[in-house]
Amino acid sequence: MKYSSLFPRIVIIAICIALQSNFVKAQYSVPVLDPIGQNAAEQTDGGAVASEGLFANQMPSYLVRDRADGWYKTVGPMNCDQFWGPGEWRFKAWVDQGITYGSGRSDDTYAPQAYNDMYNTYQMNQVYMALERKVAEDGMNYSWGGRVDVFFGTDYYYTQAYGFEASNVGYLTTINGVEGRVNHWNGDGSRHLAQDVSEYGVSIPQAYVEMYMPIMTGVKIKAGHYYSGMSMESPMAVENFFYSHNYASYYGMPTTLTGMEVTFGGCNGLSVFGGVDLGWNRMSTKSGVASGYGGVRWMDSCRTLATQFMVHSGNETWTYKPNRFSDVQNAEFNVTVLSWLTEWRINSWLATSLEFVYGWDDKGDFPRTNVSSSTWTGLTNSWYVRCTDTITTGLRFEWFQDNPQCGRIVYSKVFDDTTYNVYDITLGVNWKPTYWCTIRPEVRWDWSDLNGPIKFFGEKNSQFTFGMDVLLNF
Repeated sequence: MKYSSLFPRIVIIAICIALQSNFVKAQYSVPVLDPIGQNAAEQTDGGAVASEGLFANQMPSYLVRDRADGWYKTVGPMNCDQFWGPGEWRFKAWVDQGITYGSGRSDDTYAPQAYNDMYNTYQMNQVYMALERKVAEDGMNYSWGGRVDVFFGTDYYYTQAYGFEASNVGYLTTINGVEGRVNHWNGDGSRHLAQDVSEYGVSIPQAYVEMYMPIMTGVKIKAGHYYSGMSMESPMAVENFFYSHNYASYYGMPTTLTGMEVTFGGCNGLSVFGGVDLGWNRMSTKSGVASGYGGVRWMDSCRTLATQFMVHSGNETWTYKPNRFSDVQNAEFNVTVLSWLTEWRINSWLATSLEFVYGWDDKGDFPRTNVSSSTWTGLTNSWYVRCTDTITTGLRFEWFQDNPQCGRIVYSKVFDDTTYNVYDITLGVNWKPTYWCTIRPEVRWDWSDLNGPIKFFGEKNSQFTFGMDVLLNF
């Protein structure tokens, strides 16, 4: 699915700009970062929060727009429904589009850099919509809720779930004699990351129901398909400072999970959670054995320091071909990964975040490796400086260590059983000319010490890129 001209892009951009003309273009101050974790309390301090009443005079229940977080929220009797219990209906939508330029490569891609991976090409990354009923955690009433997210764009490739958007056979299959990934509804195309895969597609990364019970200090149950929450960086463009992503958030841990999660609220900002799921980025499992995860979150009373520790473990399916003439086969082995996230808002103009990930697998007698197990490690540190009410600068450094026979990023049996390192450093700026628009230019340098017949970035081991996107909130 490729655009044949600029006309469709121009039309989409014009529609987005026209929609924004209905909003009051007032500047405001927002926090540098949001608290980590999908279940963390929303941040609305750090500046004036203005709301827009759309139907206040016509309806008992009406919508307001919270400019601090971009959600349209219901106010009135609708939030106290007898069936659903207390809660809040809300809606959010945005468009993220950008382009990345860099040092020349013969393979016409910036992979394995994820998301903004297309070589010197415009990308409509996300046309994203989210509808949610947020449960009320008041400690007194039962509350039902849920959420559905759907988006169109090039980022769909990185949020697909096997057994839903993509085929359940795994990471590799054969289409007309060519190795690639099978999409269920996104069609064929010429995306450089895999043959016969469309550049643009539709993804449904979240669809779940949620219930809050006023038991003990509060219990919340979530069931369905949802983001894993293991990384500081999110597939949702509005949740990130940088246009590009670190390697660990995609290659080092699951992006989505399908299962059930239980969260126990605690005292003094502490909560404990755990659940069962079907595996990394899956809505069905070939092994028939569920995976499990658990962790703990904490945030101080001033909401300036937050941390999360989480571990996920279970059997994963690796799809492979013993040789070029063989049929596709599946192998299963245990994969365990843990992550530790910390965010510290030092003062009103300075903040930092730290992400650590460590994983290991047990491949046993997996026929395409010379090792029985392998590990990977990632460390990402980011710093943010608010220069003015509308301009914030950020610096991110990442180190990711992998084994080429582990297959997190580079996978080939031709390498020796030795680890390699990949580094990236990114300098970016967030400029908010209005509350509904964010412009994010950045420069990034990646380099690796991978030695062997295959280089990390095509024919070389370093890569320089300049990227910029425009994020429009409806």
